[in-house]
Amino acid sequence: NLHGESVKTLTEDQRNPDVLYAGTETGIFLSLDRGRSWRRLKANLPTVRVDEITLHPRDNAMLVATHGRAIWILDHLEPIQEYAAAKAAPEAKLYTIPAALEWKSKMSLNYEFWGHQYFLGENPSYDALISYQVNAALGDAKIRISDASGKTVRELTLAARQLQPGI
Repeated sequence: NLHGESVKTLTEDQRNPDVLYAGTETGIFLSLDRGRSWRRLKANLPTVRVDEITLHPRDNAMLVATHGRAIWILDHLEPIQEYAAAKAAPEAKLYTIPAALEWKSKMSLNYEFWGHQYFLGENPSYDALISYQVNAALGDAKIRISDASGKTVRELTLAARQLQPGI
């Protein structure tokens, strides 16, 4: 179902070979079933030609070279990579949680790298990202965070809006 699209680049996901990303004249399309069907990846990418897609193995991020937007980055590909398996879960499924860093800033300015002193763009959140798939409306649910020994560190009760089907 990519009729009428001119594909410029095709990239296979490094963690799930069933996931393919196609850069076209009008944006990015992805397949969760090794190319049998395609859907547009929207996020906040405008309708723009995509010339190259590279996946960063350490950060599990998509780096996209575009014609008109230069570079666009999509962090945290886990929900895309694990979506088919999560949809097969009876009620809900927790996606793999990416590594999070604890930031301790000693000052607001970075004197080691001033560059041209002009920056536009959004950095990833400093918070730990917890994504999950709800397949059937839930009455209630909690996320329990444990340390390496299994001791509960924190328990999060999900709000009613977070118990509806979706990611």
